[in-house]
Amino acid sequence: MFQHSTNRMSRQFPCDVTGLVFDCQEKKLQKVPNGITSNATVVNVSKNELLKIQEYRNVFSHLDNLTELNLSHAKKSGNAPYPCVPCPNISLGIHPMAFIDLTKLRTLDLAGNSLTELNDFWFENLQDLTKLLLSFNLLQSAFQGELTCFSSLSKLQHLDLSFNYGHNTYPQTVKLSNSFSKLRSLQLSLHGNPFQCSCEALDFIIWIENNNVMIYFDFDQCVNDTLALLISILTTTFIVVTKSMATVSGWTTRRCTPAFTLSTSPAAGRETEAAAWTFPSFSEILLC
Repeated sequence: MFQHSTNRMSRQFPCDVTGLVFDCQEKKLQKVPNGITSNATVVNVSKNELLKIQEYRNVFSHLDNLTELNLSHAKKSGNAPYPCVPCPNISLGIHPMAFIDLTKLRTLDLAGNSLTELNDFWFENLQDLTKLLLSFNLLQSAFQGELTCFSSLSKLQHLDLSFNYGHNTYPQTVKLSNSFSKLRSLQLSLHGNPFQCSCEALDFIIWIENNNVMIYFDFDQCVNDTLALLISILTTTFIVVTKSMATVSGWTTRRCTPAFTLSTSPAAGRETEAAAWTFPSFSEILLC
């Protein structure tokens, strides 16, 4: 087995090794180094100058004991929190099968790599993954229902999508794909993503209510009229309006007003206000 304890190898191997932890951060690496032993449980290759994650057979395929992989800010000149002018061709290239053998992985950090898309194959065999960190990328598609890569991550508990938007591009509403349907207990971080807040986000709120989801969201992330949907989420709790709706003539409509109002429409088309709620505090609830 490769021994990092020898003086000769210590000079050649760029990472600091403590037990089964390989710390390769801030080593100005242009590729993932060879020599990480198969019994490694933690590998940190963050804050380097990687251009791409090489083909999986030469990088991670032997690390079948790995539980934590940190590739955050692995490529120099990653996405800034508040991009003014986006840099071209700055996404970190990751081989589709890069993580296929990491079946014991529980934490994967891909933050700050200017990723514009997520490959389904990256997560196909990561059934034990509980934490996925994707902040500071360009994954605005995550809020438009276009991501399908989470369907295999049934154990995911923490998903960080903070600061994921294009230059002067704000999602009209929050929409999650069907691949989120298996995530029954989740902490979802959305800090730094400006939204056009409107009543169209109610489906998103209902998804939160149906699942054990805790959202971290800044009160000032709505970029439109403050009388539209206001979402404020405490760090410990989130209170959602009830889904219960009165129904007349078999169907129900929602009406957006400065206060959340549910109304029903009889067959004649005349609106009849059926129920209205007022809430004690903006810090606890949503208003529509």
